[in-house]
Formats: sequence, structure tokens, C-alpha cells
Amino acid sequence: MCPHAPDVSALSGQLTISKEQHMAQTGANDITVNDVVAFLVEVAALLSLSAWGFHAGSSLVARLFFGLGTPILAIALWSLFAAPRSVFAMPAARLTVKVLVLGAAALASFTLLPVGWAVAFTILVAANTLLLYVGPFAR
Repeated sequence: MCPHAPDVSALSGQLTISKEQHMAQTGANDITVNDVVAFLVEVAALLSLSAWGFHAGSSLVARLFFGLGTPILAIALWSLFAAPRSVFAMPAARLTVKVLVLGAAALASFTLLPVGWAVAFTILVAANTLLLYVGPFAR
């Protein structure tokens, strides 16, 4: 044994990595059904916000502004605060942005869809988001 070699047994307790680091290194992922539903809900939310925006304005310029601007703003907020690899990893901001974006999409669905479909979409959004934080699919 070399006298300059570090004692590996002393370092082994300090070499722990996070779940995210392990997944990145091994390529492993644990995507659940709820994660897939969450992705589809997020896409539906963007479509709902965009459709609402195109119906909100009275002039062509206003419709383009809201129809394109609303989902762009939602994407920007989501990527900064709510995405899995967001720029700012703050749990309170993550939840706030999710509530704002998904809540706005649920409200927009009431202006676009029949009431029954809007209620169903709102329940799906709420249940899916809740399951991301509590229960067997919590992250």
C-alpha cells in the first residue's frame, strides 16, 4: 500500500449522491403514469391558454397578443420555476407557478368548453397536481 494513497474506507461514507444525480449518471428514470398524465395536462393547459387568448381580444392585434403571449408567458414561468430542471429550484415558487398556470388554464376551459368538460378538466388538473405532492406518486 502506498503511503500517499488516501484511506478509501474513510471517504466511503461521504460519497453519497442525490437521486437526481444517480438517475443522470445511470440513465435510469422512474416515470409513472401520473407523470405522463401531468405532461398531457401541461400541454392541454398551454392549448387552453392559447385558445382563450385568441378568443379574448376584439381586434386581430389583441387576439394575436393574447393568443401567443399567454402561453409564452406560461412557458417562461414554468421553465424558470416549475420544470423538473428549472433555473430556480424553490418549492414555494414551483407550487405557486403551477397553481397560477394550471388554474388559469382551468378557468380558461370554462370559457371554451361545455361546462361538463370544463369541470372534468379542472378535476383532472387538481387531482393530478395533488398526486404529484402526496400519495404514491409524490416527488
